[in-house]
Amino acid sequence: MTPDKSSDKAPREQLDEKARKWVKLPMAHQKADTRIGNFDEVMHGLTKEQAIEEAGRCMNCKKVFCMQNCPIKQDIQGYVTAILKGDFDKALEIVMDRNPFPGSVGRVCPQFCTKDCMRGKKGDALAIAALKRAASDFGHFAPKAGPSTGKKVAIVGAGPSGLTAAYFLALWGHKVTVYEREAVKGGMLYTAIPQYRLPKDQVAKDIKRIEGLGVTITTNVKIGKDITLEHLQKDNDAVLLAIGTHKPKFMGIEGENKAGVLHVIPFLRDVALGKDPKIGKRVCVIGGGSSAMDAVRTAKRLGRESWLVYRREREQMPAHKDEVAEGEEEQITFCYLTNPKKIHGDSCVAHMDCIKMKLGEPDESGRAKPIPVEGSDFKIDADTIIEAISQEPDLEGLDGGKFKVSKWNTYVVDEGGMTSLKGVYAGGDCVNGAATVVEAMASARKAAIGIHKALMGSLPPGVKEDVPEACPVAK
Repeated sequence: MTPDKSSDKAPREQLDEKARKWVKLPMAHQKADTRIGNFDEVMHGLTKEQAIEEAGRCMNCKKVFCMQNCPIKQDIQGYVTAILKGDFDKALEIVMDRNPFPGSVGRVCPQFCTKDCMRGKKGDALAIAALKRAASDFGHFAPKAGPSTGKKVAIVGAGPSGLTAAYFLALWGHKVTVYEREAVKGGMLYTAIPQYRLPKDQVAKDIKRIEGLGVTITTNVKIGKDITLEHLQKDNDAVLLAIGTHKPKFMGIEGENKAGVLHVIPFLRDVALGKDPKIGKRVCVIGGGSSAMDAVRTAKRLGRESWLVYRREREQMPAHKDEVAEGEEEQITFCYLTNPKKIHGDSCVAHMDCIKMKLGEPDESGRAKPIPVEGSDFKIDADTIIEAISQEPDLEGLDGGKFKVSKWNTYVVDEGGMTSLKGVYAGGDCVNGAATVVEAMASARKAAIGIHKALMGSLPPGVKEDVPEACPVAK
């Protein structure tokens, strides 16, 4: 759906076999005028035959850049080769060596792996995430728990980081119980990514495999209220905090206290849980990441006039280019180089003052710094403002006074993932800050390795080093 480097050439089916190698297979999807009226999945995935053909585009590079760029160090060539042979069961087994969420990540992965894909140098990068999804869609694999170690681990948080750690700890023989404060399992995979991008049944499918290892997931349990951290420490050999970043952070502009100003996380959670999000007819979303895109596209599907305000250009948006392109097809109004200044209204939102920006020298993020353009003020009429700029860990019930935390309110951990409180570990966004699903999973696996090493005095079975393993050279 995203315009690619071959978009000005002949359609793929008209190219000869050699030329087709540089063009990815198009994926069936809902058309924009249809999908804006429902929450059904937009992308339909590759068929088995398409997946095999797409796998055939892999160049089997000797230097495996795709694996090097993957936060969880997936054996991408391994599962792509299995798909090429038509062995989807083996492909799924290879994926799940590092990834307990193949169906979910196959749909929402930001695809760091494709950044240096050799196919992408002259044409379209290999559709690696789509192939991972195909392994989940068509493959069958049931991982088995390792021999019991007699050790017990409690995990706080049933999101992608907590459940990733639970998966590996169970594979290595530990008894794992996960405590989740929400009524649903999956964390932000379930509550913060809309159904049209990640269907709930896919999240449930991935979690069922994890539970199949003997992992117990208990919902509606809030630490500090229903159970204490001290109790978890007493009853277990180790505790892992994987609480994510669910506490909203706002811009701090005047007028944010008015009715109609929302944060993206509770907004998306309400929609995911079937609650009325209580938004007006004209919705303006502030931000440029995936959550901002999810919010503005969700508002569109709820029948609202939807705007997105971002202070840089389209090219600098953190959201994946596919999400942005799909939003454009859905007639979202994008206001680039625009920054909010003040929200107006008596008690409820009426409009928002904004100022145009220009790009200056790169800032600490490496992106061009937005600078206000003097005298360019204008207003946007809106009755709902949704801020999607950031969030941080909610440490309520997990007394920050007991832990060393950073200036971003994230846990400070050692190389093994342990916090300043002995025997208590942390992983995922509550360590990294709000990031992607795969980055949270990588952090969680590292903490799980640290826990196993502390409990057993050695690295887990099959793990050669307690840092991401070196990338193999393709044979």
